[in-house]
Amino acid sequence: MIGARPDRLSGWWIVAAYALLVLPAILAGGGGSSQAADFREYHLLEIQRLAGGWPRPELRDSLTSTTPGFHLLMSIGWKLGLGVTGLRLLASLAGLAAWWVVWRVACRWLPERTAAWVSAPVALSPYLLGAAVWSTTEA
Repeated sequence: MIGARPDRLSGWWIVAAYALLVLPAILAGGGGSSQAADFREYHLLEIQRLAGGWPRPELRDSLTSTTPGFHLLMSIGWKLGLGVTGLRLLASLAGLAAWWVVWRVACRWLPERTAAWVSAPVALSPYLLGAAVWSTTEA
């Protein structure tokens, strides 16, 4: 099915399945995982530090060992008052976008249902789901 365009309706099941996986964890809060601790101890502090520096955030002396791109995006959300749950929802959109891209690329060569199965390991990856729930950058 080279060049086939994915049907919009069949793509919505991806959004629904992803939401069922991440939204309960985001809305429940929690905080017992290592990713939750990583978020609290490093990522949230870096997001808050960058948000405090807008419109010219300081990109040196990062509190994390990652590049600042994702944290800059998240700092805008923090500056706009999203709070921790809002940041987690924003991160979940980034995770959904990653899954969606893999599915769309797979749809260029495979039937949509097969492409969905091929892209499922990305969606169910603990790295992607953890990063989507806890706003970390390891995905």
